[in-house]
Amino acid sequence: MATPVQPASDSERLLVAYLRGLEESPIGWQAAHVRLSRLSSSNRREYNTRIVVNNLIHLARKYQGRVFVAHNQDVILVCKGAPVAEVEKAIYNLKYLFQDDPVARDPEFANWFDLSVKLSDLLEIAYQLLKQKVRHDEEQAARAMGAQGDAEPLDPSRLYKLLTVLSSVDIGSYMRRQPICALARGEPPQPVFEECFVRIADLQRPLMPNVNLVGNRWLFQHLTQRPRLPRPRPPVASYRGVHPRTDQPEPQHRHRPVESVHAVR
Repeated sequence: MATPVQPASDSERLLVAYLRGLEESPIGWQAAHVRLSRLSSSNRREYNTRIVVNNLIHLARKYQGRVFVAHNQDVILVCKGAPVAEVEKAIYNLKYLFQDDPVARDPEFANWFDLSVKLSDLLEIAYQLLKQKVRHDEEQAARAMGAQGDAEPLDPSRLYKLLTVLSSVDIGSYMRRQPICALARGEPPQPVFEECFVRIADLQRPLMPNVNLVGNRWLFQHLTQRPRLPRPRPPVASYRGVHPRTDQPEPQHRHRPVESVHAVR
C-alpha cells in the first residue's frame, strides 16, 4: 500500500503527476494548500512541518488521499469525498497553531480547492512549485560542489583535534530544541516535551569550517557515536578473612619458626 505522505525529495513531480491523473474525473476531489513558506523563520522549522503533516494525515488515510510536502515546506493535501466541515476544522487547528504569526491570519495562508472546478488553479501552483524546486536543486548542487572542492577531508588527526576541542567546549551553546506534540483528532496539537539535538553543521562552522566532517563515513560514525560510560562495579564486602576481590577465604599461611628455617639446608 502506498504511503499517504510523499517525500519532499520528489514531492513536486509527484504532485503534478497526481493532479494530471485527476483531469479526466475530478468530481468529488478536494485539496488544501498550507503555505508554510510564508511564515516567519521562527515558525518555518522542520518540526512545524511535521506537525502540519500529522494534522492532515488522518484525512488522507480516511478519504483516499495524499499529503505532499514541497521543498519550501508548503503542504498540500489531496483527498476525495471529505466533508468540507471536517477539512475546515483541520485548517482552523493549523491556524491556531501559528496564531502568533500574522501570516496565519491571512486567508491565503491555507486555501481549500474544489478540484471539480479549480483543478487548473492547483495545477498551476504545482507547476510553479516544481520550477522552484528545479532551480533550488541546481543552486544547491553548485554550492555543494564548490564547498567540497574547498574543504579538506576528515582524517584521524583532524578527528582527534576535533574531539579534543569538544571535550572542553560547552556543547549547550549548540543545542537545539524542538517540541514534541500529541495530536488528538479534533484537537489542536498539545506540546508534551522537548527534544534536544545538535546539528553537525552548527559544530563545523565555528570549530572546523574548512573540514568536511561527513566526507569519511567511518570517522564520522566515530565522531557521532554514543559514548560508552563505565559500568559501575558492585560493592564488594571486605572483612578479615575474606579476599576483597574474589570473595574467597584468604589462604592461611603457616610460618616456620626461625630456628627451623636456619636448620634447613
